[in-house]
Amino acid sequence: MYMSDDKPIGWWLKRVDGLLEHAFDEALAREGLTRRHWQLLNVLGDGVPAATGMAPFLPADPAARDDELARLVADLRARRWIDADGLRAEGVAARERIGAAVARLRKRATEGVPGEDYARVVATLRRMADNLADSVTA
Repeated sequence: MYMSDDKPIGWWLKRVDGLLEHAFDEALAREGLTRRHWQLLNVLGDGVPAATGMAPFLPADPAARDDELARLVADLRARRWIDADGLRAEGVAARERIGAAVARLRKRATEGVPGEDYARVVATLRRMADNLADSVTA
């Protein structure tokens, strides 16, 4: 598909992220959800406060972040999947149902990638993120 493999890591990160976003959009479209809805279901299902767990996925601007989180929460409340205490039974069922579609997507995305290669890529990206985060906060 690509004429050259000499693209820098940033190019590949953006390309993979864009493809993942598109694939998630397609997989979640049947439910009328976005990837952010799915992330919120998982955050709440894991018992993590929404604002804390969703912070990496939302805009940095506080007003935009609050608006986006409020919209996501309102959408899931309207479906009766969540309440003030977290996931309701309907939300747990939705998380399980959608989780199966997400598992298929993840399997497709990592097809042909040996487990040790995947672990190495994740560890490398984590290290790079730590390196850059240190320079941003310094």
